[in-house]
Amino acid sequence: MHAHREQRGAFSVMSVPIMFVMLGMCGLALDLGTIYNRRVELHGLARTAALSAARELNGTAAGITSALAKAGEAAGRLKYRYGSPVPWSDDAVKFSNSPAADATWVGAEEARARPGDRFYVKVDTSTLAQQLSVVQPIIMPALTGSSTALSLGEVAVAGRSVVNILPMAICAMSPIPGASRDIASAPQELVEYGFRRGVSYDLMRLNPNGSTPANFVVDPVAPPGALGAIANTSVSTVSPFICAGKMWIPGRREGRFA
Repeated sequence: MHAHREQRGAFSVMSVPIMFVMLGMCGLALDLGTIYNRRVELHGLARTAALSAARELNGTAAGITSALAKAGEAAGRLKYRYGSPVPWSDDAVKFSNSPAADATWVGAEEARARPGDRFYVKVDTSTLAQQLSVVQPIIMPALTGSSTALSLGEVAVAGRSVVNILPMAICAMSPIPGASRDIASAPQELVEYGFRRGVSYDLMRLNPNGSTPANFVVDPVAPPGALGAIANTSVSTVSPFICAGKMWIPGRREGRFA
């Protein structure tokens, strides 16, 4: 009986440090879970805002302004820390002519001054309010001996994808899909939309409704099937595409840099 009481007392003494270890592991799991959840929230914020802004970039100053507005709207729909509104600032948005991590990124004002080559947008959450990026662990400081809070941040880069083509088109000379044309050298000639097979055309004289020369330009910004604006065919908007030999395609390029 005496030996049994000693064993029971020894178990009681051993259970105390084991309980502290278990509590420490549970607290550490809570700290790590909080850090992980905040990183997920920040990544979602950066990615959503960057993609929303990139859809508005069209090589114009108005596109830069619209990109900022859309990024702010996207951030306003998100929450962090289980329901808190995101403290958004336009300073988190930067613009560049390259999606590379080491590219030169500029703010909205500088981008508006030269919008023709600002085709990519970057969102950096570390520039937002401190309460969004800072996480204060509870158990980890007791284990490490440091009470320093962790500062988290996520960066997302988005932009339109491009293909290497020359943005050039030929206007149909007639609304009729196909018709026959009588000529002196042959009984008939098939004409398709007003074009004659095997005959070269001077692209500087494509004017289906008149006899004077006319120039035509393809809107390189508006998505397929959409009615483009007159401003999209201005020299400042079209020239970057002509010089680069590239046009937008309906897709998005997105990257993430730690």
